[in-house]
Amino acid sequence: MNFRILFATILAILMLSMPLSASAAEDSLTPLQIEEVESIIEEYLVDNPEILIRAMNAYRAKQKRADMERQARILAHMDKELRHNPNSPVAGNPQGDITIVEFFDYRCGYCRRMFEPVMELVESDGEIRFVLKEFPILGPESVFAARAALAKLEHLVVQDIFLTETACYADVILPASAWPEKDGTVTNSNRQVQIGRQALQPPGDARQDLWIIEQIARGMGLAWDHGGAREGFREMREAMNSIHGMSWQRLLDEDAITYPCLHDGDPGEAVIFGEQFPTDDGRGKFVPCDIVHPDELPDENYPMVLLTGRLLEHWHTGAMTRRAPVLDQLEPEAVAHLAPADLDRLGLAAGDRIHVASRRGEIELTARLDVGVQPGTLFIPFCFAEAAANLLTNAALDPDGKIAEVKYCAVQITTP
Repeated sequence: MNFRILFATILAILMLSMPLSASAAEDSLTPLQIEEVESIIEEYLVDNPEILIRAMNAYRAKQKRADMERQARILAHMDKELRHNPNSPVAGNPQGDITIVEFFDYRCGYCRRMFEPVMELVESDGEIRFVLKEFPILGPESVFAARAALAKLEHLVVQDIFLTETACYADVILPASAWPEKDGTVTNSNRQVQIGRQALQPPGDARQDLWIIEQIARGMGLAWDHGGAREGFREMREAMNSIHGMSWQRLLDEDAITYPCLHDGDPGEAVIFGEQFPTDDGRGKFVPCDIVHPDELPDENYPMVLLTGRLLEHWHTGAMTRRAPVLDQLEPEAVAHLAPADLDRLGLAAGDRIHVASRRGEIELTARLDVGVQPGTLFIPFCFAEAAANLLTNAALDPDGKIAEVKYCAVQITTP
Protein backbone atom coordinates (compact mmCIF):
# COMPACT_ATOMS: atom_id res chain seq x y z
CA MET A 1 0.00 0.00 0.00
CA ASN A 2 1.81 3.11 -1.23
CA PHE A 3 1.52 6.06 -3.57
CA ARG A 4 3.81 4.71 -6.30
CA ILE A 5 0.84 3.71 -8.45
CA LEU A 6 -0.25 7.38 -8.48
CA PHE A 7 2.71 8.45 -10.57
CA ALA A 8 2.52 5.40 -12.81
CA THR A 9 -1.13 6.10 -13.43
CA ILE A 10 -0.51 9.76 -14.34
CA LEU A 11 2.05 8.79 -16.95
CA ALA A 12 -0.05 5.92 -18.28
CA ILE A 13 -3.13 8.11 -18.79
CA LEU A 14 -1.17 10.96 -20.38
CA MET A 15 0.64 8.64 -22.77
CA LEU A 16 -2.50 6.71 -23.65
CA SER A 17 -4.32 9.94 -24.46
CA MET A 18 -2.07 10.44 -27.49
CA PRO A 19 -2.99 8.79 -30.80
CA LEU A 20 -1.30 5.46 -31.30
CA SER A 21 -0.53 3.92 -34.63
CA ALA A 22 0.12 0.26 -35.25
CA SER A 23 2.82 1.24 -37.75
CA ALA A 24 4.84 2.75 -34.88
CA ALA A 25 6.00 -0.70 -33.78
CA GLU A 26 9.25 -1.23 -35.66
CA ASP A 27 10.79 -3.72 -33.25
CA SER A 28 9.42 -7.14 -32.44
CA LEU A 29 8.31 -7.70 -28.86
CA THR A 30 7.67 -10.68 -26.71
CA PRO A 31 3.86 -10.76 -26.52
CA LEU A 32 2.62 -8.80 -23.53
CA GLN A 33 -0.81 -8.89 -22.02
CA ILE A 34 -2.43 -5.48 -21.80
CA GLU A 35 -2.68 -5.68 -18.02
CA GLU A 36 1.14 -5.78 -17.78
CA VAL A 37 1.47 -2.22 -19.09
CA GLU A 38 0.66 -0.50 -15.80
CA SER A 39 3.17 -2.57 -13.81
CA ILE A 40 5.91 -1.88 -16.36
CA ILE A 41 5.30 1.87 -16.25
CA GLU A 42 5.17 1.75 -12.46
CA GLU A 43 8.52 -0.04 -12.29
CA TYR A 44 10.04 2.58 -14.56
CA LEU A 45 8.74 5.50 -12.51
CA VAL A 46 9.80 4.05 -9.18
CA ASP A 47 13.38 4.30 -10.43
CA ASN A 48 12.92 7.61 -12.25
CA PRO A 49 10.11 9.60 -10.59
CA GLU A 50 11.87 12.96 -10.94
CA ILE A 51 11.68 12.91 -14.75
CA LEU A 52 7.92 12.48 -15.07
CA ILE A 53 7.38 15.74 -16.96
CA ARG A 54 10.56 15.39 -19.01
CA ALA A 55 9.58 11.85 -19.94
CA MET A 56 6.32 13.05 -21.46
CA ASN A 57 8.12 15.64 -23.55
CA ALA A 58 10.63 13.05 -24.72
CA TYR A 59 7.86 10.73 -25.81
CA ARG A 60 6.07 13.41 -27.80
CA ALA A 61 9.27 14.57 -29.46
CA LYS A 62 10.22 10.96 -30.28
CA GLN A 63 13.62 11.44 -28.78
CA LYS A 64 15.88 8.41 -28.87
CA ARG A 65 16.07 7.65 -25.22
CA ALA A 66 16.18 3.96 -24.48
CA ASP A 67 13.60 4.06 -21.69
CA MET A 68 11.15 6.12 -23.72
CA GLU A 69 11.58 3.87 -26.75
CA ARG A 70 10.66 0.99 -24.51
CA GLN A 71 7.44 2.74 -23.49
CA ALA A 72 6.62 3.53 -27.12
CA ARG A 73 7.11 -0.10 -28.14
CA ILE A 74 4.91 -1.32 -25.31
CA LEU A 75 2.13 1.07 -26.25
CA ALA A 76 2.45 0.20 -29.94
CA HIS A 77 2.18 -3.49 -29.09
CA MET A 78 -0.88 -2.80 -26.97
CA ASP A 79 -2.35 -0.87 -29.89
CA LYS A 80 -1.76 -3.89 -32.14
CA GLU A 81 -3.38 -6.20 -29.61
CA LEU A 82 -6.45 -3.98 -29.49
CA ARG A 83 -6.81 -3.92 -33.26
CA HIS A 84 -6.60 -7.70 -33.61
CA ASN A 85 -9.00 -8.49 -30.80
CA PRO A 86 -12.51 -8.91 -32.28
CA ASN A 87 -14.02 -7.37 -29.14
CA SER A 88 -11.90 -4.23 -29.42
CA PRO A 89 -13.67 -0.94 -30.29
CA VAL A 90 -11.18 -0.39 -33.12
CA ALA A 91 -10.99 -3.92 -34.51
CA GLY A 92 -10.61 -3.91 -38.29
CA ASN A 93 -9.48 -0.28 -38.35
CA PRO A 94 -5.69 -0.46 -38.91
CA GLN A 95 -5.27 3.26 -39.63
CA GLY A 96 -7.52 4.80 -36.98
CA ASP A 97 -6.40 6.27 -33.67
CA ILE A 98 -7.25 4.89 -30.24
CA THR A 99 -8.41 7.47 -27.72
CA ILE A 100 -8.06 7.18 -23.96
CA VAL A 101 -11.83 6.69 -23.72
CA GLU A 102 -11.81 3.78 -26.16
CA PHE A 103 -8.91 2.09 -24.43
CA PHE A 104 -10.45 2.07 -20.99
CA ASP A 105 -13.88 1.28 -22.40
CA TYR A 106 -12.34 -1.91 -23.77
CA ARG A 107 -9.81 -2.48 -21.02
CA CYS A 108 -11.91 -2.60 -17.87
CA GLY A 109 -15.23 -3.83 -19.24
CA TYR A 110 -16.89 -2.09 -16.28
CA CYS A 111 -19.33 0.19 -18.04
CA ARG A 112 -19.33 2.41 -21.13
CA ARG A 113 -18.46 5.60 -19.34
CA MET A 114 -16.30 8.54 -20.29
CA PHE A 115 -15.21 8.42 -16.66
CA GLU A 116 -13.79 4.92 -17.01
CA PRO A 117 -10.13 5.98 -16.69
CA VAL A 118 -10.82 7.01 -13.10
CA MET A 119 -13.19 4.10 -12.52
CA GLU A 120 -10.44 1.71 -13.59
CA LEU A 121 -8.03 3.30 -11.14
CA VAL A 122 -10.30 3.13 -8.11
CA GLU A 123 -12.16 -0.11 -8.73
CA SER A 124 -9.43 -2.50 -7.58
CA ASP A 125 -9.47 -3.37 -3.89
CA GLY A 126 -6.66 -3.03 -1.40
CA GLU A 127 -5.00 0.07 -2.87
CA ILE A 128 -4.36 3.61 -1.70
CA ARG A 129 -5.79 6.19 -4.11
CA PHE A 130 -5.15 9.91 -4.23
CA VAL A 131 -7.60 12.52 -5.54
CA LEU A 132 -6.03 15.95 -6.09
CA LYS A 133 -8.65 18.71 -6.34
CA GLU A 134 -10.97 16.66 -8.53
CA PHE A 135 -14.66 16.13 -7.99
CA PRO A 136 -15.65 12.70 -9.37
CA ILE A 137 -18.93 12.39 -7.48
CA LEU A 138 -20.89 15.20 -9.17
CA GLY A 139 -18.93 15.87 -12.35
CA PRO A 140 -18.85 12.54 -14.22
CA GLU A 141 -21.95 11.09 -15.76
CA SER A 142 -21.42 7.79 -13.94
CA VAL A 143 -22.43 9.02 -10.49
CA PHE A 144 -23.57 5.62 -9.27
CA ALA A 145 -20.38 3.97 -10.50
CA ALA A 146 -18.20 6.67 -8.94
CA ARG A 147 -19.85 6.31 -5.55
CA ALA A 148 -19.67 2.52 -5.61
CA ALA A 149 -16.03 2.45 -6.68
CA LEU A 150 -14.89 4.98 -4.08
CA ALA A 151 -16.79 3.12 -1.35
CA LYS A 152 -14.86 -0.08 -2.17
CA LEU A 153 -11.44 1.46 -1.61
CA GLU A 154 -9.34 0.33 1.32
CA HIS A 155 -7.90 3.82 1.69
CA LEU A 156 -8.72 7.11 -0.08
CA VAL A 157 -6.78 10.36 0.23
CA VAL A 158 -8.35 13.62 -1.01
CA GLN A 159 -6.49 16.93 -1.29
CA ASP A 160 -8.86 19.89 -1.63
CA ILE A 161 -9.86 23.22 -0.15
CA PHE A 162 -13.40 22.20 0.85
CA LEU A 163 -15.13 19.13 2.26
CA THR A 164 -16.67 18.17 -1.08
CA GLU A 165 -18.96 15.21 -1.72
CA THR A 166 -15.91 13.25 -2.88
CA ALA A 167 -14.00 14.15 0.29
CA CYS A 168 -16.81 12.59 2.33
CA TYR A 169 -15.55 9.21 1.10
CA ALA A 170 -11.95 9.91 2.15
CA ASP A 171 -9.99 8.30 4.97
CA VAL A 172 -7.53 11.20 4.94
CA ILE A 173 -8.22 14.78 3.78
CA LEU A 174 -5.25 17.03 3.08
CA PRO A 175 -6.24 20.72 3.35
CA ALA A 176 -4.85 22.48 0.29
CA SER A 177 -4.51 26.12 -0.78
CA ALA A 178 -6.81 28.22 -2.96
CA TRP A 179 -5.68 30.49 -5.80
CA PRO A 180 -5.22 33.68 -3.69
CA GLU A 181 -3.11 31.69 -1.23
CA LYS A 182 -0.22 30.70 -3.52
CA ASP A 183 2.02 31.77 -6.36
CA GLY A 184 1.69 29.99 -9.69
CA THR A 185 0.35 30.10 -13.22
CA VAL A 186 -2.98 29.28 -14.81
CA THR A 187 -3.35 28.32 -18.47
CA ASN A 188 -6.71 29.11 -20.06
CA SER A 189 -8.29 27.37 -23.02
CA ASN A 190 -7.48 30.43 -25.14
CA ARG A 191 -3.79 29.53 -24.67
CA GLN A 192 -3.12 32.40 -22.32
CA VAL A 193 -0.74 31.70 -19.42
CA GLN A 194 -1.47 34.04 -16.52
CA ILE A 195 0.57 34.47 -13.38
CA GLY A 196 -1.07 34.49 -9.95
CA ARG A 197 0.51 36.16 -6.94
CA GLN A 198 -0.11 35.08 -3.37
CA ALA A 199 -2.30 37.61 -1.56
CA LEU A 200 -3.36 35.63 1.54
CA GLN A 201 -1.91 33.01 3.85
CA PRO A 202 -3.69 29.62 3.80
CA PRO A 203 -6.07 29.38 6.77
CA GLY A 204 -5.59 27.04 9.72
CA ASP A 205 -3.71 23.85 8.85
CA ALA A 206 -4.05 24.32 5.07
CA ARG A 207 -0.79 24.01 3.16
CA GLN A 208 0.60 24.89 -0.27
CA ASP A 209 -0.19 22.18 -2.82
CA LEU A 210 3.41 21.77 -3.91
CA TRP A 211 4.52 21.42 -0.29
CA ILE A 212 1.98 18.63 0.28
CA ILE A 213 3.10 16.72 -2.82
CA GLU A 214 6.76 17.08 -1.87
CA GLN A 215 6.09 15.81 1.65
CA ILE A 216 4.38 12.73 0.22
CA ALA A 217 7.32 12.14 -2.10
CA ARG A 218 9.81 12.49 0.76
CA GLY A 219 7.78 10.02 2.78
CA MET A 220 8.36 7.60 -0.09
CA GLY A 221 12.10 8.16 0.16
CA LEU A 222 12.38 10.63 -2.75
CA ALA A 223 14.52 13.74 -2.39
CA TRP A 224 12.02 16.17 -3.90
CA ASP A 225 12.74 19.85 -3.33
CA HIS A 226 11.40 22.05 -6.13
CA GLY A 227 11.84 25.22 -4.10
CA GLY A 228 8.57 26.78 -5.21
CA ALA A 229 6.38 27.65 -8.17
CA ARG A 230 9.14 29.50 -10.03
CA GLU A 231 11.32 26.38 -10.11
CA GLY A 232 8.38 24.21 -11.07
CA PHE A 233 7.56 26.49 -13.99
CA ARG A 234 11.19 26.42 -15.12
CA GLU A 235 10.97 22.64 -15.33
CA MET A 236 7.77 22.93 -17.36
CA ARG A 237 9.55 25.27 -19.81
CA GLU A 238 12.24 22.65 -20.32
CA ALA A 239 9.63 20.03 -21.14
CA MET A 240 7.17 22.10 -23.22
CA ASN A 241 8.34 23.82 -26.39
CA SER A 242 5.12 25.83 -26.57
CA ILE A 243 6.05 27.90 -23.47
CA HIS A 244 9.83 27.76 -23.80
CA GLY A 245 10.05 31.52 -24.38
CA MET A 246 8.11 32.40 -21.22
CA SER A 247 10.37 33.17 -18.32
CA TRP A 248 9.02 33.70 -14.83
CA GLN A 249 10.27 37.27 -14.93
CA ARG A 250 8.42 37.91 -18.21
CA LEU A 251 5.20 36.69 -16.61
CA LEU A 252 5.79 38.95 -13.62
CA ASP A 253 6.35 41.91 -15.95
CA GLU A 254 3.56 41.19 -18.46
CA ASP A 255 1.00 39.34 -16.27
CA ALA A 256 -0.02 37.06 -19.15
CA ILE A 257 1.52 35.60 -22.33
CA THR A 258 -0.18 33.57 -25.05
CA TYR A 259 1.48 30.42 -26.34
CA PRO A 260 3.03 29.27 -28.58
CA CYS A 261 5.91 31.37 -27.29
CA LEU A 262 9.00 29.61 -28.57
CA HIS A 263 11.98 31.79 -27.60
CA ASP A 264 13.00 34.78 -25.52
CA GLY A 265 11.42 37.90 -26.97
CA ASP A 266 8.71 35.97 -28.79
CA PRO A 267 5.49 37.96 -28.12
CA GLY A 268 3.37 34.83 -28.44
CA GLU A 269 0.62 34.12 -30.94
CA ALA A 270 -2.82 35.39 -29.97
CA VAL A 271 -4.10 34.24 -33.38
CA ILE A 272 -2.80 31.02 -34.91
CA PHE A 273 -3.11 29.79 -38.48
CA GLY A 274 -3.25 33.40 -39.70
CA GLU A 275 -1.33 32.55 -42.85
CA GLN A 276 -1.78 28.82 -43.31
CA PHE A 277 -2.87 25.60 -41.65
CA PRO A 278 -0.51 22.77 -40.65
CA THR A 279 -1.46 20.66 -43.68
CA ASP A 280 0.57 19.51 -46.68
CA ASP A 281 -0.64 22.38 -48.85
CA GLY A 282 -1.21 24.86 -46.02
CA ARG A 283 -4.95 25.03 -46.70
CA GLY A 284 -7.83 24.09 -44.48
CA LYS A 285 -10.16 21.27 -45.42
CA PHE A 286 -13.95 21.38 -45.25
CA VAL A 287 -15.60 17.96 -45.00
CA PRO A 288 -19.36 17.51 -45.50
CA CYS A 289 -21.08 15.39 -42.91
CA ASP A 290 -24.49 13.90 -42.31
CA ILE A 291 -26.64 14.43 -39.23
CA VAL A 292 -26.20 11.56 -36.77
CA HIS A 293 -29.10 10.92 -34.42
CA PRO A 294 -28.45 10.78 -30.68
CA ASP A 295 -28.08 7.40 -29.04
CA GLU A 296 -31.33 7.91 -27.14
CA LEU A 297 -34.37 9.59 -28.72
CA PRO A 298 -37.64 10.55 -27.01
CA ASP A 299 -40.43 7.99 -27.11
CA GLU A 300 -43.84 7.37 -25.57
CA ASN A 301 -42.45 6.57 -22.12
CA TYR A 302 -39.76 9.26 -22.08
CA PRO A 303 -41.17 11.99 -24.31
CA MET A 304 -38.93 14.95 -23.43
CA VAL A 305 -35.29 15.80 -24.06
CA LEU A 306 -33.04 16.68 -21.12
CA LEU A 307 -30.19 19.13 -21.71
CA THR A 308 -27.59 19.71 -19.00
CA GLY A 309 -24.99 22.41 -18.41
CA ARG A 310 -23.82 25.20 -16.15
CA LEU A 311 -25.40 28.32 -14.66
CA LEU A 312 -23.96 31.82 -14.82
CA GLU A 313 -23.80 31.85 -11.02
CA HIS A 314 -22.37 28.36 -10.44
CA TRP A 315 -19.30 26.96 -12.17
CA HIS A 316 -19.23 23.26 -12.96
CA THR A 317 -20.11 21.27 -9.83
CA GLY A 318 -20.46 24.36 -7.63
CA ALA A 319 -17.73 23.21 -5.22
CA MET A 320 -16.66 26.83 -4.71
CA THR A 321 -19.48 28.98 -6.10
CA ARG A 322 -22.18 27.33 -3.97
CA ARG A 323 -20.10 28.31 -0.95
CA ALA A 324 -20.09 31.96 -2.04
CA PRO A 325 -23.01 33.58 -0.15
CA VAL A 326 -23.95 36.10 -2.84
CA LEU A 327 -23.94 33.54 -5.66
CA ASP A 328 -25.78 30.97 -3.58
CA GLN A 329 -28.47 33.52 -2.72
CA LEU A 330 -28.99 34.17 -6.43
CA GLU A 331 -29.31 30.43 -7.26
CA PRO A 332 -29.89 28.56 -4.00
CA GLU A 333 -31.74 25.42 -5.13
CA ALA A 334 -31.94 22.89 -7.91
CA VAL A 335 -34.30 23.89 -10.73
CA ALA A 336 -35.47 22.50 -14.05
CA HIS A 337 -35.96 25.09 -16.80
CA LEU A 338 -39.07 24.42 -18.91
CA ALA A 339 -40.79 26.23 -21.77
CA PRO A 340 -44.10 27.95 -20.95
CA ALA A 341 -45.97 25.64 -23.35
CA ASP A 342 -44.68 22.54 -21.55
CA LEU A 343 -45.66 23.90 -18.14
CA ASP A 344 -49.17 24.51 -19.44
CA ARG A 345 -49.38 21.10 -21.10
CA LEU A 346 -48.32 19.34 -17.90
CA GLY A 347 -50.62 21.44 -15.71
CA LEU A 348 -47.69 22.92 -13.82
CA ALA A 349 -46.78 26.37 -12.59
CA ALA A 350 -43.38 27.89 -11.94
CA GLY A 351 -42.28 26.87 -8.45
CA ASP A 352 -44.00 23.46 -8.48
CA ARG A 353 -42.00 20.41 -7.43
CA ILE A 354 -41.49 17.81 -10.15
CA HIS A 355 -39.87 14.40 -10.65
CA VAL A 356 -37.60 14.01 -13.66
CA ALA A 357 -36.75 10.41 -14.54
CA SER A 358 -34.70 8.72 -17.24
CA ARG A 359 -33.90 5.06 -17.87
CA ARG A 360 -31.03 5.41 -15.39
CA GLY A 361 -32.29 7.41 -12.44
CA GLU A 362 -34.70 9.96 -10.99
CA ILE A 363 -34.40 13.30 -9.20
CA GLU A 364 -36.80 15.79 -7.61
CA LEU A 365 -36.46 19.55 -8.06
CA THR A 366 -38.37 22.78 -8.73
CA ALA A 367 -39.85 23.77 -12.09
CA ARG A 368 -38.86 27.16 -13.50
CA LEU A 369 -40.46 28.97 -16.44
CA ASP A 370 -37.84 29.84 -19.06
CA VAL A 371 -38.80 31.38 -22.40
CA GLY A 372 -35.34 30.53 -23.73
CA VAL A 373 -36.00 26.79 -23.58
CA GLN A 374 -37.50 25.10 -26.64
CA PRO A 375 -40.80 23.22 -26.16
CA GLY A 376 -40.19 19.52 -25.69
CA THR A 377 -36.92 20.07 -23.84
CA LEU A 378 -35.86 20.96 -20.32
CA PHE A 379 -32.55 22.21 -18.97
CA ILE A 380 -31.06 21.10 -15.63
CA PRO A 381 -27.74 22.45 -14.26
CA PHE A 382 -25.45 19.72 -12.93
CA CYS A 383 -24.09 21.72 -9.99
CA PHE A 384 -26.72 20.66 -7.44
CA ALA A 385 -25.75 17.64 -5.34
CA GLU A 386 -29.29 17.36 -3.96
CA ALA A 387 -30.63 16.78 -7.48
CA ALA A 388 -27.64 15.53 -9.46
CA ALA A 389 -28.49 15.81 -13.16
CA ASN A 390 -25.84 13.24 -14.04
CA LEU A 391 -27.90 10.55 -12.33
CA LEU A 392 -30.09 10.81 -15.43
CA THR A 393 -27.65 11.27 -18.28
CA ASN A 394 -26.58 8.78 -20.94
CA ALA A 395 -22.94 7.63 -21.14
CA ALA A 396 -23.08 6.25 -24.69
CA LEU A 397 -20.00 7.34 -26.65
CA ASP A 398 -20.12 9.37 -29.85
CA PRO A 399 -18.73 7.09 -32.60
CA ASP A 400 -16.22 9.71 -33.82
CA GLY A 401 -15.44 12.09 -30.98
CA LYS A 402 -15.61 9.36 -28.28
CA ILE A 403 -17.39 11.81 -25.99
CA ALA A 404 -20.15 10.62 -23.71
CA GLU A 405 -23.64 11.86 -24.60
CA VAL A 406 -24.16 13.66 -21.30
CA LYS A 407 -25.87 16.70 -22.80
CA TYR A 408 -28.85 14.87 -24.31
CA CYS A 409 -31.14 12.08 -23.12
CA ALA A 410 -34.83 11.17 -23.01
CA VAL A 411 -36.76 11.84 -19.78
CA GLN A 412 -40.27 11.97 -18.36
CA ILE A 413 -41.75 14.50 -15.93
CA THR A 414 -44.22 13.62 -13.19
CA THR A 415 -45.39 15.33 -10.03
CA PRO A 416 -44.53 14.05 -6.53
